[in-house]
Amino acid sequence: MPELPDIAAYISALELRIVAQPIERVRLASPFLLRTAQPPITNVEGRVVRELRRVGKRIAIGLEGDLWLVLLWTALIVVLGMILFPQEIAAFIADRFSGR
Repeated sequence: MPELPDIAAYISALELRIVAQPIERVRLASPFLLRTAQPPITNVEGRVVRELRRVGKRIAIGLEGDLWLVLLWTALIVVLGMILFPQEIAAFIADRFSGR
């Protein structure tokens, strides 16, 4: 799986920056990103990130209250732009994944 080193690198970089941080808001640009309607996506707002895991080609973001956001690693850049973390983390994510 050639994606494994990329996924591991993303998880390592994100763990340092988003674990123990709250998700301020989630905004979906497309309903196709959402695979379940229960619980509502708004339930993750205000929850603190507890852990990150790799699940195949996906990155799972574990939140308090046993909620998980599971993202296909190729969609990570787009999706992280729609999950609003505190300003300094959002700035890192924008810088890290902007292609510069």
